[in-house]
Amino acid sequence: MADYFHVGPWRWIAESGESYWGSPDGTLGLIDVRTIPQMSRAGGAPGAGIFVTDRPLNSDYTLLGKQYDDNLTSAHKSAWESLIGIRPESSRLVDALWETLTVKSDPRGETGPRPLIPTHLRRIEMHLAGNVVSRPFTIADPEWPKILEALQINYAEWRAWCVSVGTQHYLRALTAVLGKYPGLHYRQIQGDLPDEKPLPHDTIITDAFPYGDGAVGAVTGGNWVDVRGQFFIDGNEISGAVVSTGAFPAYARYSGQALSTDDQYAQIDFTTAQATRSHMCGAVRVAAAAVTCYAGINRAGDGRRELVKVITGGFTSLALDAGGVGPPHTDKVQAGGSTIKLFTDGAEIHSVTDSAISGNLYVGLSTHENSNYTSWGDNFDAADLYVPNAWYYYAQQ
Repeated sequence: MADYFHVGPWRWIAESGESYWGSPDGTLGLIDVRTIPQMSRAGGAPGAGIFVTDRPLNSDYTLLGKQYDDNLTSAHKSAWESLIGIRPESSRLVDALWETLTVKSDPRGETGPRPLIPTHLRRIEMHLAGNVVSRPFTIADPEWPKILEALQINYAEWRAWCVSVGTQHYLRALTAVLGKYPGLHYRQIQGDLPDEKPLPHDTIITDAFPYGDGAVGAVTGGNWVDVRGQFFIDGNEISGAVVSTGAFPAYARYSGQALSTDDQYAQIDFTTAQATRSHMCGAVRVAAAAVTCYAGINRAGDGRRELVKVITGGFTSLALDAGGVGPPHTDKVQAGGSTIKLFTDGAEIHSVTDSAISGNLYVGLSTHENSNYTSWGDNFDAADLYVPNAWYYYAQQ
């Protein structure tokens, strides 16, 4: 079966009360190259993606080739520039995409996609419909200036939040960054901000919901806050979210502590479903004060098994198949650099490249916000992915 590599617009899809940015029919894989403002919108001007499909698409899309390493023509580059705002210098498709997501990226995501970030194993990866580019990374590489600027932005934003709530957690997160990027001095991250020494970092969160019943914000000793929708503790499990019909989905943030890196995972045992369209899944890189995260869906009703991105409420489907099943099962979302993955019962379901969300250190949960589709979950677990010798690298400063 032939693959068709296209550049073209996302589609705004509204079905059964669930509205989101989706890919063209027949999509086998994709990479989102929109700006953050484009991702944040609910409808309107769509922005562009790179879509690999099992069929040629209509004239809204420019066919770039049938192989990852096909050569781009001048017309291809012009279409790329018109839709993405970046004219690639590289001749091969794979190199043009790498260039767009690295040396020509925008660390703030205002004029183009944010840069690819290395995984916790210090490799920059790009996944597209089974095609994988994985390159070792050091701070001497040409991708580093954009990555460093993104790290500085993330640190400044996280520090501002931590200061506002009276914690020095940002200094623990700083130590983890030093472990990930050997040769980096902490002052390069802090820039013009105060000179503050890093602190040791924490790595593991677990919660079996041993609280009395009630709304998550009201139970004694609870560690959760509603981000969108409403969650409850019910019989030593967490349930939600029952405040509207048709809205999709709802999120809760673990507020007991943040992790120390944005290379992280979050998982929960999805135990019980009120209806076949119910789901309960971990969420990672959950923003401190916005509806922003990566999350998953695995439900039986319509077979939806999906990896999703939410930017200030704008919902994008990153990978979708029809293998969804009802509970019980354990659903996990993992973010390592710009490689985002969905697992069910330990098996990898989806793996995509997305650079939009980085620097958010909170984790949480996703479920269906509909009074007819309440879900229950137990045994929440989240942790930083392996950060090699983080404290050792701090000690060298």
